Amino acid sequence: MQLEMSARVIFDSPEKSSDLFYATRFYAPDPILYIETKKSKFLFVSPLEFDRAKKECAKDIKIIETYNKEVSELIYSFCKENSINQISVPYFFPSGLLFELQKWGLKVIIGEKPFFPERKRKTKHEIAKIAEALKITEKAMQRAEQVINEAKVMKNNILKWNGEILSSEIMKKIINLELCKYDAIARETIVSCGKGSSEPHNTGSGAIKACQPIIIDIFPQASSGYWGDITRTFIKWKADSKFMKIFNTVRIAGLKAIENIKSGVKASDIYQIAFDYIKSQGFKTGKMNGKNCGFFHSLGHGVGLDIHESPVISPKNTLPLEVGNVITIEPGLYYPDFGGVRIEDLIVVRNNGFQNLTEFHKEPIIT
Repeated sequence: MQLEMSARVIFDSPEKSSDLFYATRFYAPDPILYIETKKSKFLFVSPLEFDRAKKECAKDIKIIETYNKEVSELIYSFCKENSINQISVPYFFPSGLLFELQKWGLKVIIGEKPFFPERKRKTKHEIAKIAEALKITEKAMQRAEQVINEAKVMKNNILKWNGEILSSEIMKKIINLELCKYDAIARETIVSCGKGSSEPHNTGSGAIKACQPIIIDIFPQASSGYWGDITRTFIKWKADSKFMKIFNTVRIAGLKAIENIKSGVKASDIYQIAFDYIKSQGFKTGKMNGKNCGFFHSLGHGVGLDIHESPVISPKNTLPLEVGNVITIEPGLYYPDFGGVRIEDLIVVRNNGFQNLTEFHKEPIIT
């Protein structure tokens, strides 16, 4: 019986594939080939990237310069020379390349998702990088709060700042420019006011108004490759009892969930703590007039080299949390006739508890 020799193979751009960057610590705009066996790691690059790769790559990777050779040929030749008859590839491996390798007799299997499961458990170095990204994110949130504070309430409760109507579009530009000062890049920043904020991923448009909920969700990628993530809900000038009831319910639900985080606790149990508290306060979740209402999304997700990664904090994930998980806790309540409230912190799972990386306050009212 022939022994199956295997290797892990990634062909992608490190700028797009967090798995590839995780394995190599090398950024490049174009696709490159990475092969890992039980004993060695190899990165195949063009002459354009060869010298830089030798300087920047992880030290345990052998850099191989390639000249005008098809990727499929590189993989097949490597496998033949090393008696490898099976390769494991990521979920998003190019299908055309996969079929070509299979035609040549290589056994190709889709690997785990994530491709490197150890990514779920962040090292001290990675946690420090995420904390740095979050600090930048909090600076942008502070700038957004400052602008709302400086804005004047005009007719119909419309806010005016620097002589013009303060819109979601203008606020997103202000936030993104603040992030750029620190070499961080954000996409799909959310500044959603009023009824539009009842849709959790509505990025927001039009005038920002007083006396209505303003959800601001900022999640940039820092130059290190790691992401920060924070959400706060503000209200300008006056908040009625309905807003404060919803806001305080969401805030306390998040705190109760965070207080129970530690290694070994099921992710689904953490979700349930927040969900049960929200329900106990009289807030129902479900379809109302055909629209989702209440608390209808997961409680959180992992953050690292991807903005959304394992583990997810949802009722479906019954796996225990592990030391080194970095997760968001972000309960929310949403009603089409009101808008929404969401509050998000970034948490590190520790052996006997947690560390909250988020320092930004949770006070909602901006006068």
